[in-house]
Amino acid sequence: IDLIGFHRTDGSLIHSWGEATESISILTDTATQAISTESPFTVINCRSYCTQFISVPVQVSGKVIGAITVGTSLADILLGFKRVTGADIGILTKLENGHAPQSRQLTEWSSRLTAITLPEINTPIIHHAVQSLPNLERAIELKGFPVDFNGKHFDVQITRLNGLNNQVVGHLIILSDVTTMKDDIDRLAIQTALIVITSIILAEAILLILLGRLEFKDPRLERISETLSRMSSND
Repeated sequence: IDLIGFHRTDGSLIHSWGEATESISILTDTATQAISTESPFTVINCRSYCTQFISVPVQVSGKVIGAITVGTSLADILLGFKRVTGADIGILTKLENGHAPQSRQLTEWSSRLTAITLPEINTPIIHHAVQSLPNLERAIELKGFPVDFNGKHFDVQITRLNGLNNQVVGHLIILSDVTTMKDDIDRLAIQTALIVITSIILAEAILLILLGRLEFKDPRLERISETLSRMSSND
């Protein structure tokens, strides 16, 4: 937890701990939403770095007397996601006046790569993904698109991060290495094709053998053929 705040019934801050100087308005707005709805409320802020705020109303004898808000860096959440799922995850925020290292600027998507797990490995992959699909909205709509990079296959998914008033404050980008899965599918497809081709060849061979036996070893067919030949000659 990076910060924690205690609020009055109107959402105003009683006291806070942590680096909350530039986040006071976010803390207040989040607490106000939680108090007004009498239910937990969460919001994500990505002004300087991405922080998730969660506010919970405090009730005594069924009456709301205030709220408690905590804020935690999304970097910790990203690392936890990586440990649980094995997939890499990053955060995209709005690119403002090029205020980001060149390697973190995703110009086609008007975004900056604010955070990413294993940045040395994954940053070049994300740049390649941007080049392959320069339209960010299209990338979101696809709910996942393939990217091939350095002989590996990846699935890239992008989802919006909404802040207060449902405004988009950034995007999550999830990068999954599906190389093994794709290779297994390709091998299965090849094996299936070989089985089908082999089955067709065997079926044709069996049919030819049967026809050969009927043609050369069945005396009834030979007699019918001779009779038809004599009738044709008499005509």
